[in-house]
Amino acid sequence: MTNGNDSGSGSLRDALINAGAGDLIVFEASVAQVNVTSGSLPIEDSLEIRGNSPQTKIVRVPGSPEFPLMTVTGPSTVTLNRLDLRGGESSGVTDAATAVLANNLGSGSLQIFNSIIADNGANAGSSASAIFVGNGTLQMERTQVRNNLSKTRGAVQVRGQNLFIRSSLFFANRVGDTSGFRDIWYVNLDAGGTRVVSMENTTFRSDSNSGGSIWIEEAVNAVTNIFLTHSTFSREPNRSGMDFFTLGNSLGQSTLTVANCIFEGGEPTGNIARTSQGGNAFFGLRPAWAQPNDIEGLAFLDVPEQLFLRDLGGNVPVAIFQDNSLMIDTTSQCAGMTQDARGVTRPIDGNNDQIALCDPGAYEAGPKLLGNGFE
Repeated sequence: MTNGNDSGSGSLRDALINAGAGDLIVFEASVAQVNVTSGSLPIEDSLEIRGNSPQTKIVRVPGSPEFPLMTVTGPSTVTLNRLDLRGGESSGVTDAATAVLANNLGSGSLQIFNSIIADNGANAGSSASAIFVGNGTLQMERTQVRNNLSKTRGAVQVRGQNLFIRSSLFFANRVGDTSGFRDIWYVNLDAGGTRVVSMENTTFRSDSNSGGSIWIEEAVNAVTNIFLTHSTFSREPNRSGMDFFTLGNSLGQSTLTVANCIFEGGEPTGNIARTSQGGNAFFGLRPAWAQPNDIEGLAFLDVPEQLFLRDLGGNVPVAIFQDNSLMIDTTSQCAGMTQDARGVTRPIDGNNDQIALCDPGAYEAGPKLLGNGFE
Protein backbone atom coordinates (compact mmCIF):
# COMPACT_ATOMS: atom_id res chain seq x y z
CA MET A 1 0.00 0.00 0.00
CA THR A 2 1.70 3.16 -1.20
CA ASN A 3 -1.16 5.67 -1.45
CA GLY A 4 -4.64 6.50 -0.18
CA ASN A 5 -6.39 6.48 -3.55
CA ASP A 6 -9.70 4.73 -4.14
CA SER A 7 -8.23 2.54 -6.89
CA GLY A 8 -5.24 2.04 -9.15
CA SER A 9 -1.70 0.91 -8.56
CA GLY A 10 -0.61 1.10 -4.92
CA SER A 11 -4.17 1.46 -3.60
CA LEU A 12 -5.87 -0.73 -1.02
CA ARG A 13 -8.48 -1.80 -3.58
CA ASP A 14 -5.75 -2.93 -5.97
CA ALA A 15 -3.98 -4.82 -3.18
CA LEU A 16 -7.20 -6.63 -2.25
CA ILE A 17 -7.99 -7.57 -5.85
CA ASN A 18 -4.53 -9.12 -6.24
CA ALA A 19 -4.26 -10.67 -2.78
CA GLY A 20 -4.20 -14.41 -2.13
CA ALA A 21 -5.09 -16.55 0.85
CA GLY A 22 -2.88 -15.84 3.86
CA ASP A 23 -1.53 -12.52 2.56
CA LEU A 24 -0.69 -9.55 4.79
CA ILE A 25 -1.53 -6.09 3.42
CA VAL A 26 0.37 -3.25 5.09
CA PHE A 27 0.51 0.50 4.56
CA GLU A 28 3.59 2.60 3.99
CA ALA A 29 4.21 5.02 6.84
CA SER A 30 3.16 7.98 4.68
CA VAL A 31 -0.36 6.60 4.14
CA ALA A 32 -2.57 8.00 6.92
CA GLN A 33 -5.96 7.80 5.17
CA VAL A 34 -7.65 5.88 2.37
CA ASN A 35 -10.47 7.74 0.61
CA VAL A 36 -13.09 5.34 -0.77
CA THR A 37 -15.46 6.71 -3.44
CA SER A 38 -16.43 4.07 -6.00
CA GLY A 39 -17.83 1.25 -3.86
CA SER A 40 -17.18 -1.28 -1.15
CA LEU A 41 -13.65 -2.68 -0.84
CA PRO A 42 -13.86 -6.41 -1.74
CA ILE A 43 -12.22 -9.09 0.42
CA GLU A 44 -12.31 -12.52 -1.20
CA ASP A 45 -9.65 -14.48 0.71
CA SER A 46 -8.40 -15.10 4.24
CA LEU A 47 -5.96 -12.25 4.89
CA GLU A 48 -4.90 -9.47 7.26
CA ILE A 49 -5.05 -5.72 6.66
CA ARG A 50 -2.70 -3.93 9.05
CA GLY A 51 -2.65 -0.16 9.44
CA ASN A 52 -0.05 2.15 10.90
CA SER A 53 0.05 3.06 14.59
CA PRO A 54 -2.27 4.11 16.13
CA GLN A 55 -4.74 3.60 13.23
CA THR A 56 -4.97 4.20 9.50
CA LYS A 57 -8.26 5.77 8.45
CA ILE A 58 -10.45 4.21 5.77
CA VAL A 59 -13.18 6.72 4.94
CA ARG A 60 -16.11 6.79 2.55
CA VAL A 61 -15.93 10.26 1.02
CA PRO A 62 -19.13 12.29 1.63
CA GLY A 63 -21.27 12.51 -1.48
CA SER A 64 -20.23 9.07 -2.71
CA PRO A 65 -22.91 6.40 -3.31
CA GLU A 66 -24.01 4.45 -0.23
CA PHE A 67 -21.97 1.32 0.46
CA PRO A 68 -20.27 -0.55 3.32
CA LEU A 69 -16.59 0.25 3.49
CA MET A 70 -15.62 -3.43 3.22
CA THR A 71 -17.43 -6.53 2.01
CA VAL A 72 -16.19 -10.07 2.68
CA THR A 73 -17.55 -12.11 -0.21
CA GLY A 74 -16.81 -15.71 0.78
CA PRO A 75 -15.94 -18.14 3.57
CA SER A 76 -12.71 -16.87 5.11
CA THR A 77 -10.91 -15.56 8.19
CA VAL A 78 -10.20 -11.84 7.92
CA THR A 79 -8.13 -9.79 10.37
CA LEU A 80 -8.39 -5.99 10.56
CA ASN A 81 -5.66 -4.45 12.71
CA ARG A 82 -5.02 -0.79 13.53
CA LEU A 83 -7.74 0.58 11.25
CA ASP A 84 -10.19 3.47 11.71
CA LEU A 85 -13.34 2.79 9.67
CA ARG A 86 -15.63 5.81 9.17
CA GLY A 87 -18.42 7.14 7.02
CA GLY A 88 -19.89 3.91 5.67
CA GLU A 89 -23.56 4.13 4.65
CA SER A 90 -26.26 1.62 3.82
CA SER A 91 -29.83 1.64 2.55
CA GLY A 92 -30.11 -2.12 3.00
CA VAL A 93 -32.35 -3.97 5.43
CA THR A 94 -31.71 -6.58 8.14
CA ASP A 95 -28.60 -8.33 6.82
CA ALA A 96 -26.67 -5.23 5.85
CA ALA A 97 -23.74 -3.24 7.19
CA THR A 98 -22.14 0.18 6.90
CA ALA A 99 -18.51 -0.54 7.87
CA VAL A 100 -17.87 -4.28 7.35
CA LEU A 101 -20.32 -6.74 5.77
CA ALA A 102 -19.29 -10.38 6.27
CA ASN A 103 -22.43 -12.25 5.37
CA ASN A 104 -21.04 -15.76 4.92
CA LEU A 105 -17.77 -16.49 6.70
CA GLY A 106 -18.53 -20.20 6.87
CA SER A 107 -16.37 -21.71 9.61
CA GLY A 108 -14.12 -18.64 9.50
CA SER A 109 -14.13 -15.42 11.51
CA LEU A 110 -13.83 -11.66 11.41
CA GLN A 111 -11.11 -10.45 13.80
CA ILE A 112 -10.86 -6.75 14.64
CA PHE A 113 -7.92 -5.58 16.79
CA ASN A 114 -6.67 -2.15 17.95
CA SER A 115 -9.21 -0.35 15.78
CA ILE A 116 -11.96 2.29 15.74
CA ILE A 117 -15.39 1.76 14.18
CA ALA A 118 -17.07 5.17 14.28
CA ASP A 119 -19.53 7.51 12.56
CA ASN A 120 -20.99 4.88 10.24
CA GLY A 121 -24.70 5.27 9.53
CA ALA A 122 -27.74 3.54 8.15
CA ASN A 123 -30.55 5.65 6.76
CA ALA A 124 -33.89 5.86 8.52
CA GLY A 125 -35.34 2.87 6.65
CA SER A 126 -32.47 0.50 7.32
CA SER A 127 -31.63 -1.78 10.24
CA ALA A 128 -28.05 -2.23 9.02
CA SER A 129 -25.34 -2.45 11.64
CA ALA A 130 -21.83 -1.02 11.38
CA ILE A 131 -20.48 -4.58 11.60
CA PHE A 132 -22.52 -7.52 10.33
CA VAL A 133 -21.29 -11.11 10.67
CA GLY A 134 -23.41 -13.94 9.30
CA ASN A 135 -22.58 -17.63 9.64
CA GLY A 136 -19.24 -16.97 11.31
CA THR A 137 -17.48 -15.82 14.48
CA LEU A 138 -16.64 -12.26 15.49
CA GLN A 139 -13.60 -11.58 17.66
CA MET A 140 -12.94 -8.01 18.76
CA GLU A 141 -10.12 -6.78 21.02
CA ARG A 142 -8.87 -3.33 22.06
CA THR A 143 -11.37 -1.64 19.76
CA GLN A 144 -13.68 1.37 20.08
CA VAL A 145 -17.18 1.15 18.56
CA ARG A 146 -18.79 4.57 18.85
CA ASN A 147 -21.36 6.93 17.36
CA ASN A 148 -22.73 4.46 14.80
CA LEU A 149 -26.37 4.60 13.68
CA SER A 150 -28.76 1.77 12.82
CA LYS A 151 -32.54 1.49 12.92
CA THR A 152 -32.97 -1.35 15.45
CA ARG A 153 -30.14 -3.86 15.38
CA GLY A 154 -27.25 -2.09 17.08
CA ALA A 155 -23.73 -1.23 16.01
CA VAL A 156 -22.67 -4.89 15.85
CA GLN A 157 -24.88 -7.72 14.60
CA VAL A 158 -23.82 -11.38 14.71
CA ARG A 159 -26.15 -14.03 13.32
CA GLY A 160 -24.46 -17.38 13.45
CA GLN A 161 -21.60 -18.65 15.55
CA ASN A 162 -19.55 -17.26 18.46
CA LEU A 163 -18.90 -13.74 19.75
CA PHE A 164 -15.77 -12.79 21.69
CA ILE A 165 -15.20 -9.18 22.81
CA ARG A 166 -12.28 -8.16 25.00
CA SER A 167 -10.84 -4.86 26.25
CA SER A 168 -13.11 -2.74 24.08
CA LEU A 169 -15.48 0.25 24.33
CA PHE A 170 -19.03 0.73 23.03
CA PHE A 171 -20.08 4.37 23.32
CA ALA A 172 -22.89 6.61 22.00
CA ASN A 173 -24.17 4.18 19.39
CA ARG A 174 -27.67 5.15 18.28
CA VAL A 175 -30.78 3.63 16.74
CA GLY A 176 -33.62 5.27 14.85
CA ASP A 177 -36.13 3.08 16.68
CA THR A 178 -36.04 4.16 20.33
CA SER A 179 -36.81 0.62 21.52
CA GLY A 180 -33.90 -0.87 19.57
CA PHE A 181 -30.57 -2.08 20.91
CA ARG A 182 -27.65 0.23 20.50
CA ASP A 183 -24.52 -1.86 20.79
CA ILE A 184 -24.90 -5.56 20.02
CA TRP A 185 -27.58 -7.82 18.53
CA TYR A 186 -26.59 -11.49 18.70
CA VAL A 187 -28.62 -14.41 17.31
CA ASN A 188 -27.61 -18.05 17.79
CA LEU A 189 -29.04 -19.92 14.80
CA ASP A 190 -27.43 -23.28 15.64
CA ALA A 191 -30.53 -25.29 16.58
CA GLY A 192 -29.37 -28.19 18.73
CA GLY A 193 -25.84 -26.76 18.97
CA THR A 194 -23.91 -24.75 21.56
CA ARG A 195 -22.35 -21.32 21.00
CA VAL A 196 -20.40 -18.93 23.22
CA VAL A 197 -20.80 -15.20 23.85
CA SER A 198 -17.95 -13.80 25.95
CA MET A 199 -17.32 -10.19 26.99
CA GLU A 200 -14.25 -9.35 29.04
CA ASN A 201 -12.81 -6.02 30.20
CA THR A 202 -15.30 -4.12 28.06
CA THR A 203 -17.21 -0.89 28.78
CA PHE A 204 -20.71 -0.26 27.44
CA ARG A 205 -21.65 3.40 27.81
CA SER A 206 -25.20 4.30 26.79
CA ASP A 207 -26.47 7.82 26.13
CA SER A 208 -30.17 6.94 25.86
CA ASN A 209 -33.17 6.67 28.15
CA SER A 210 -34.71 3.78 26.20
CA GLY A 211 -33.81 0.57 24.42
CA GLY A 212 -30.67 -1.13 25.70
CA SER A 213 -27.09 -2.11 24.98
CA ILE A 214 -27.22 -5.82 24.16
CA TRP A 215 -29.86 -8.23 22.90
CA ILE A 216 -29.31 -12.00 22.69
CA GLU A 217 -31.69 -14.53 21.19
CA GLU A 218 -31.47 -18.00 19.70
CA ALA A 219 -33.21 -20.66 17.65
CA VAL A 220 -35.29 -23.29 19.41
CA ASN A 221 -33.06 -25.91 21.10
CA ALA A 222 -29.93 -23.83 20.55
CA VAL A 223 -27.70 -23.31 23.60
CA THR A 224 -25.82 -20.06 24.24
CA ASN A 225 -23.31 -19.95 27.08
CA ILE A 226 -22.84 -16.28 27.99
CA PHE A 227 -19.88 -15.07 30.06
CA LEU A 228 -19.54 -11.47 31.34
CA THR A 229 -16.23 -10.81 33.08
CA HIS A 230 -14.83 -7.50 34.39
CA SER A 231 -17.17 -5.51 32.14
CA THR A 232 -18.96 -2.24 32.87
CA PHE A 233 -22.54 -1.48 31.80
CA SER A 234 -22.95 2.24 32.45
CA ARG A 235 -24.87 5.29 31.30
CA GLU A 236 -24.27 8.93 30.62
CA PRO A 237 -25.15 11.40 33.42
CA ASN A 238 -28.82 12.41 33.68
CA ARG A 239 -30.02 9.34 31.78
CA SER A 240 -32.66 7.13 33.35
CA GLY A 241 -32.36 3.40 33.98
CA MET A 242 -32.66 0.91 31.15
CA ASP A 243 -32.10 -2.76 30.40
CA PHE A 244 -28.42 -2.94 29.57
CA PHE A 245 -28.41 -6.64 28.82
CA THR A 246 -31.61 -8.29 27.56
CA LEU A 247 -32.02 -11.97 26.85
CA GLY A 248 -34.56 -12.76 24.17
CA ASN A 249 -36.67 -15.74 23.20
CA SER A 250 -35.99 -19.49 23.53
CA LEU A 251 -33.20 -19.27 26.10
CA GLY A 252 -34.40 -22.09 28.31
CA GLN A 253 -31.23 -24.20 28.06
CA SER A 254 -28.71 -21.38 27.99
CA THR A 255 -26.63 -19.98 30.85
CA LEU A 256 -25.34 -16.60 31.99
CA THR A 257 -22.21 -16.44 34.14
CA VAL A 258 -21.22 -13.05 35.59
CA ALA A 259 -18.00 -12.17 37.43
CA ASN A 260 -16.56 -8.81 38.58
CA CYS A 261 -18.95 -6.70 36.50
CA ILE A 262 -20.67 -3.36 37.13
CA PHE A 263 -24.33 -2.83 36.25
CA GLU A 264 -25.09 0.87 36.61
CA GLY A 265 -28.83 1.31 36.62
CA GLY A 266 -29.91 -2.18 35.64
CA GLU A 267 -29.11 -5.87 35.65
CA PRO A 268 -29.49 -8.55 32.95
CA THR A 269 -33.15 -9.23 32.19
CA GLY A 270 -34.75 -12.31 30.68
CA ASN A 271 -35.53 -15.89 31.62
CA ILE A 272 -32.17 -17.66 31.80
CA ALA A 273 -30.17 -19.62 34.38
CA ARG A 274 -27.77 -17.15 36.05
CA THR A 275 -24.62 -17.73 38.07
CA SER A 276 -22.62 -15.08 39.88
CA GLN A 277 -18.98 -15.86 40.55
CA GLY A 278 -18.79 -12.84 42.84
CA GLY A 279 -17.17 -9.42 42.73
CA ASN A 280 -20.12 -7.74 40.97
CA ALA A 281 -21.52 -4.28 41.68
CA PHE A 282 -25.21 -3.54 41.17
CA PHE A 283 -26.48 0.06 41.19
CA GLY A 284 -29.97 -0.79 42.31
CA LEU A 285 -31.49 -3.79 44.01
CA ARG A 286 -29.31 -6.76 44.85
CA PRO A 287 -30.57 -9.66 42.68
CA ALA A 288 -31.56 -12.96 44.21
CA TRP A 289 -28.74 -14.74 42.37
CA ALA A 290 -25.99 -12.51 43.84
CA GLN A 291 -23.17 -13.97 45.89
CA PRO A 292 -22.12 -12.69 49.38
CA ASN A 293 -19.37 -10.47 47.93
CA ASP A 294 -21.67 -8.94 45.31
CA ILE A 295 -22.76 -5.51 46.50
CA GLU A 296 -25.76 -3.38 45.61
CA GLY A 297 -25.40 0.32 44.83
CA LEU A 298 -26.59 1.55 48.21
CA ALA A 299 -23.38 0.19 49.72
CA PHE A 300 -21.20 2.50 47.59
CA LEU A 301 -20.18 6.08 48.14
CA ASP A 302 -20.74 6.61 44.41
CA VAL A 303 -23.93 7.52 42.66
CA PRO A 304 -24.41 6.35 39.04
CA GLU A 305 -23.40 9.73 37.58
CA GLN A 306 -19.98 9.37 39.22
CA LEU A 307 -18.71 6.68 36.88
CA PHE A 308 -16.81 8.99 34.55
CA LEU A 309 -15.57 7.96 31.11
CA ARG A 310 -11.88 8.92 30.80
CA ASP A 311 -9.02 8.28 28.38
CA LEU A 312 -6.19 7.13 30.64
CA GLY A 313 -3.97 5.56 27.99
CA GLY A 314 -4.19 2.27 26.18
CA ASN A 315 -6.52 1.74 23.25
CA VAL A 316 -9.86 2.41 24.94
CA PRO A 317 -11.27 4.95 27.43
CA VAL A 318 -12.69 3.46 30.64
CA ALA A 319 -15.38 4.34 33.18
CA ILE A 320 -13.43 5.30 36.31
CA PHE A 321 -14.42 5.51 39.99
CA GLN A 322 -14.38 8.32 42.52
CA ASP A 323 -11.23 8.22 44.67
CA ASN A 324 -13.26 7.16 47.71
CA SER A 325 -15.34 4.54 45.92
CA LEU A 326 -16.02 1.33 47.76
CA MET A 327 -15.69 -0.44 44.41
CA ILE A 328 -11.90 -0.12 44.74
CA ASP A 329 -10.26 -3.31 46.02
CA THR A 330 -13.39 -5.40 46.47
CA THR A 331 -12.39 -8.98 45.68
CA SER A 332 -9.42 -11.33 45.90
CA GLN A 333 -10.79 -13.27 42.91
CA CYS A 334 -9.80 -11.54 39.67
CA ALA A 335 -11.72 -13.99 37.45
CA GLY A 336 -8.60 -14.84 35.48
CA MET A 337 -8.01 -11.26 34.31
CA THR A 338 -4.43 -10.13 34.91
CA GLN A 339 -4.92 -6.77 33.13
CA ASP A 340 -7.66 -4.17 32.80
CA ALA A 341 -8.96 -2.80 29.49
CA ARG A 342 -5.98 -0.43 29.18
CA GLY A 343 -3.44 -3.20 29.69
CA VAL A 344 -2.68 -2.13 33.28
CA THR A 345 -1.72 -5.05 35.50
CA ARG A 346 -4.30 -6.13 38.07
CA PRO A 347 -4.73 -6.45 40.99
CA ILE A 348 -3.45 -3.11 42.34
CA ASP A 349 -3.65 -1.83 45.91
CA GLY A 350 -5.92 1.08 45.04
CA ASN A 351 -6.97 2.07 48.57
CA ASN A 352 -3.53 2.06 50.23
CA ASP A 353 -4.31 -0.68 52.74
CA GLN A 354 -1.25 -2.72 51.68
CA ILE A 355 -3.46 -5.44 50.16
CA ALA A 356 -3.84 -5.62 46.38
CA LEU A 357 -7.35 -6.67 45.39
CA CYS A 358 -9.25 -6.52 42.11
CA ASP A 359 -11.88 -3.92 41.21
CA PRO A 360 -15.08 -4.80 39.34
CA GLY A 361 -15.51 -3.56 35.80
CA ALA A 362 -13.01 -2.86 33.02
CA TYR A 363 -10.90 -0.37 35.03
CA GLU A 364 -8.40 -1.17 37.77
CA ALA A 365 -7.88 1.91 39.97
CA GLY A 366 -4.35 2.88 40.96
CA PRO A 367 -3.30 3.98 44.46
CA LYS A 368 -4.67 7.29 45.75
CA LEU A 369 -2.32 10.19 46.37
CA LEU A 370 -2.08 11.33 49.97
CA GLY A 371 -2.47 14.96 51.01
CA ASN A 372 1.26 15.70 50.75
CA GLY A 373 1.37 14.51 47.14
CA PHE A 374 3.23 11.28 47.93
CA GLU A 375 1.83 7.75 47.76
